[in-house]
Amino acid sequence: MKLQTLAGRPISLIIDETGDRKKGEHTDYVKRQYIGNLGKIENGIVAVTAYGVIDNITFPLMFEVYKSKERLKLGEVYRTKPEIAAGMIRGSVFISSALGSGKRMEEPIK
Repeated sequence: MKLQTLAGRPISLIIDETGDRKKGEHTDYVKRQYIGNLGKIENGIVAVTAYGVIDNITFPLMFEVYKSKERLKLGEVYRTKPEIAAGMIRGSVFISSALGSGKRMEEPIK
């Protein structure tokens, strides 16, 4: 979709946490944690996802897998789910700024 098509049209941002039950421990970042769609603590993987809504059409913008402290790989930095969501919101401000100005932005707002 071209940026010109979206310019001036309101876009709503939805942040959601989604979990999936997983058996075993071979998949990266799987651990016992709260899985919202199951309503309980299970062995699983959780992702924070940002969706855009425009003209009643929902589309994914970005996602990030939540990485618990216990399952981090060398060189990875721990971030809470709210910190991940805040980064996505900052990214959405960048998207909104790029659409509104008609200018290409190279770096997200920090």
